[in-house]
Amino acid sequence: MLPSYQRQGAGSAAVIAALGTARDRGEQSVVVLGHAEYYPRFGFRQATEFGIHHPEFDGPNLMALSLTGDTVPAGDLRYPVNA
Repeated sequence: MLPSYQRQGAGSAAVIAALGTARDRGEQSVVVLGHAEYYPRFGFRQATEFGIHHPEFDGPNLMALSLTGDTVPAGDLRYPVNA
């Protein structure tokens, strides 16, 4: 987020829009790289609490959210280029 947009709600608007898009596309869960003090306000929790890990680096800021209320799938998170 650019400093000029901080404290104007632009970050929250972007997160809410992205989550709405994910729900509209039928996604059941979302995993993001994010700040552990920022994302919990949207319902995100540390991904490691769900058993989700990134195999290439220690990801304490990897956050996960269930969009349906179901359990978030666990395991190693891999990007398509690494899968």
